[in-house]
Amino acid sequence: MRGFGVKDAERERFVALIEAAYADGQIGQADRDLRLDRARGAETRDELVTLTRDLRPVAGAPAAAPMARVPVRGPGLRARHSGGVLVGLSLFLVVVGGGVAGLVALFALAAGPSSETTFREDVTAAPATTIGFEVTPGQLRRFVGSYEERFGTTLAREVRVEPDGVTVRVPVPGGRSRSEVWSYDGSWRQEAASTRDPAAMVDLGTLGSSGLAANVDATRSLLGPRGRLVQALLADRGAGPRITILVRSPSGATARLVTTLQGEVLDGPTRS
Repeated sequence: MRGFGVKDAERERFVALIEAAYADGQIGQADRDLRLDRARGAETRDELVTLTRDLRPVAGAPAAAPMARVPVRGPGLRARHSGGVLVGLSLFLVVVGGGVAGLVALFALAAGPSSETTFREDVTAAPATTIGFEVTPGQLRRFVGSYEERFGTTLAREVRVEPDGVTVRVPVPGGRSRSEVWSYDGSWRQEAASTRDPAAMVDLGTLGSSGLAANVDATRSLLGPRGRLVQALLADRGAGPRITILVRSPSGATARLVTTLQGEVLDGPTRS
């Protein structure tokens, strides 16, 4: 896990920040409880900063200690140095032996450590191409992890999973009953500014990734190999968090299935 380990005293300072933000009206009860639980179990300062980066300072609340700076001389320089040695060795092989295959292999090895030194922390940067979204357990887990890293919570008001990406109504910290619309296809982009949104919260931390992927496959199978996912909607319309899966074939036939976030079937599957 990235970041520096934290002691109990520093962890409690961040707990106090979250409590102060709750008392100030910046976050609601459910968000407060979730943040406190994660703060008390945090192992690194990065986790604590992620949980509180969106909170405004409150008069009288303790200030978090500044992040320690890491000297420039470190693993990144060693990685670049290792890459330089391998590149130099590969050029030597070309001159001495003319081995093209050996050159390609060594350049591939040289590129490995360099990729670690260019880790991109800014998840809001747009990718060069849109990768879309495949409903697989791994892709769903990456989405939830990226959501928590970007917004400091796993609470959302609504999530729409579609073939070209995911659209989320993200609760605004401190803005009671308000949310922003963001899209995700491997990176995050804001689609709409804050608007009033009284919808109930859905905790993505309870999402059963394997169950959702299996239920999408089961619904698609009702329409044969040409059935395609139209939408999987995660929302709470008053009866608790639900996932409504809709699949359609090229001929217009549809199949529908309603489940809990953990994958328990509540209605269907039905075909029309």
